[in-house]
Amino acid sequence: MSGTFIYGMNPVREALKSSTKLTVIFVARGQRGSTQRLLEEAGKKGVRVKELTRTELDARVGHTDHQGVLAELEEQTVMLKILGS
Repeated sequence: MSGTFIYGMNPVREALKSSTKLTVIFVARGQRGSTQRLLEEAGKKGVRVKELTRTELDARVGHTDHQGVLAELEEQTVMLKILGS
């Protein structure tokens, strides 16, 4: 897995609310409920959304504790967080 990722419903939701820039949000195919609001917010922010199977999400994260949601951080955001800006 290349890039820097965050996973889980709340971390991704909070990233969308903040100034954190996301390049893409991956969601488990068929995921419903609270994911719908998250996807609507992603659409408002212009963040791409891609559906994957749970197996594909598991492979990207390396475990199953992602709650069906994974987001990739924009590279510039990662560097600013590292540099403390």
